[in-house]
Amino acid sequence: MQRLTRRRIVLAVIGVVCLVAFIRVWDLSSQPTSGDGWRLLARQRAVAGSEPTIPLADAAALANAWQKLRLHGEPQVDLTTYAVFWLTTSGTIGCPSRLDDVTFDPADHAIVGRFSLGLTSGCDHAKVPDSFLVAIDRARLPAEPFQVRLTGP
Repeated sequence: MQRLTRRRIVLAVIGVVCLVAFIRVWDLSSQPTSGDGWRLLARQRAVAGSEPTIPLADAAALANAWQKLRLHGEPQVDLTTYAVFWLTTSGTIGCPSRLDDVTFDPADHAIVGRFSLGLTSGCDHAKVPDSFLVAIDRARLPAEPFQVRLTGP
């Protein structure tokens, strides 16, 4: 009887550990919606910008990008506080790219969008563009002229 109870406890502990690990992996694979000095306004699969990085300097450019990306609703961003950029990278059909972070390198006068395929496996090789509209706090922008670079996936 005591042996059966210990076995159940061990199996229950193993089950809980596996469940916690699964939830943690699932959470790590989700798309972050903001970070230090930036927030994700929208993302869209299979629609690319004309360049990998496009600054959207005014409300008309933002509305045009919003329409090209076939997004619903209206963009919610204060363009006096935030600079908006359209970033395009490539994922695959089965594994969309994910914006992991936006970092700032004032010494190099650069904003760097860091992308990955998240925690995925079994990705195919068919390239699919993934677009992201990102609002960046103007107080965090490097001195001009600066460049916006993309890394990954």
